[in-house]
Amino acid sequence: MSVVLVTGSSTGIGLATALHFGRLGDGVYAGVRNIATATELTKAIEAEKLPVYPIVLDVDDQASATRAVGEVLGRAGRIDALVNNAGIGGGGPVEDVPVDWVKSLFEVPRADASALRVHLVAEPAAHRWAKARRASAWGFGSRFLC
Repeated sequence: MSVVLVTGSSTGIGLATALHFGRLGDGVYAGVRNIATATELTKAIEAEKLPVYPIVLDVDDQASATRAVGEVLGRAGRIDALVNNAGIGGGGPVEDVPVDWVKSLFEVPRADASALRVHLVAEPAAHRWAKARRASAWGFGSRFLC
């Protein structure tokens, strides 16, 4: 069983990814900004009795990323896979969408920094675990494109 940390697990691809790994039997730590509003996630976990554990993780907040990774390491002892999925969504008719909001979608450096926060906190733990197990660990960067 692998230990998987998935960011942005409240909805969409992050939700589907967390549930998929849980259905495979992996221990999943599903990062969400607010557990109380992640109702689809929590209902699926309860209904299917999945090994998925929601944790508070806001990728725009370094302290939150550090706490979340620490929580996973404290409970599971390792992180085998990190899925940096968190992002923003929304929209509507072009005449109704604020220009500043649309511009924020194209701020790739901001999105990279959010994903990098979690990656940088989790990567040293992955390397320590891999070294102890004589396995390999590698990192990845992510870029959000619209």
